Amino acid sequence: MFLFICMTNLQLLIARSIIEKEQLKSVDVLFIGDVDNVKNQYYLK
Repeated sequence: MFLFICMTNLQLLIARSIIEKEQLKSVDVLFIGDVDNVKNQYYLK
C-alpha cells in the first residue's frame, strides 16, 4: 500500500508518474490538494 499526500499539482503528477512507471496494479493513493477545492482531492484505487 502506497500513500501519497500531495500539496501541489506538481507533486500529484510526480506521484502518478511513479505509479505508471512502476506499473503498480493495486495501489491505494490519496492525493490532497487545496482543502477548499474538491477538485484537488483524489482517491484512486
